[in-house]
Amino acid sequence: MREVREEVDLDVDLYHKGSILIQEDGYKKSIPPQFMNRHKINETHEHVTLVYFAKARSGKLVLSKTEKNEDYKWFMKEDLDNPEYEISDHIKIYARTALEKLSS
Repeated sequence: MREVREEVDLDVDLYHKGSILIQEDGYKKSIPPQFMNRHKINETHEHVTLVYFAKARSGKLVLSKTEKNEDYKWFMKEDLDNPEYEISDHIKIYARTALEKLSS
């Protein structure tokens, strides 16, 4: 929650076990990720990605001055397979699962 706030100035409510958790202090509860991805970057460096699902309280993104990527877009479900966006298969899985869980 803190990272989302710092990087794109969004307040979010985290998804967990079929419900949305509204938390003002992200340190009060430990919420397991929906997905975990571990992959090699090179022979001596690995990344571990913890994927959480959340609903934003607003749709307005404001990138921080230190954010490296200035290219962002909100996606609809039908956008995921558009070859124009070159979305990785694992990201499509995360997105479809999030949309399914968060829309119910």
